[in-house]
Amino acid sequence: MDLPERDTVALPPPAKEESAETDAEEWANGFQRMVAEAWRDVLGQATVRRQDDFLDLGGDSILALQISSRLKQALPIPLKLDELFKARSVTEMAEMLELEVIDGIDALPEETILSLLNETR
Repeated sequence: MDLPERDTVALPPPAKEESAETDAEEWANGFQRMVAEAWRDVLGQATVRRQDDFLDLGGDSILALQISSRLKQALPIPLKLDELFKARSVTEMAEMLELEVIDGIDALPEETILSLLNETR
């Protein structure tokens, strides 16, 4: 009995295996890494990429609050939840955080600033 040939053209390309290790290599700075770690923990994702969409990964306002809480632990600056929720990708959220830190840096103790500089490299 002859089996029909497989139509390999119709098949989607094999899924690329991704891991937290390859994921971590793509972060441009510590802000992106910090946001990605919060997203992975709160959203329950093994891998998060720079341009992943927060809502597409299952994010909502309650989860944005949880992410905000985690980021506030690491960054002693006021974070605006509405701005945080508008930042739909890791890159956008990290850029927003970096601007917030720059805006609020004068109010931070020198020890905190040095700690942030070390963490965000």
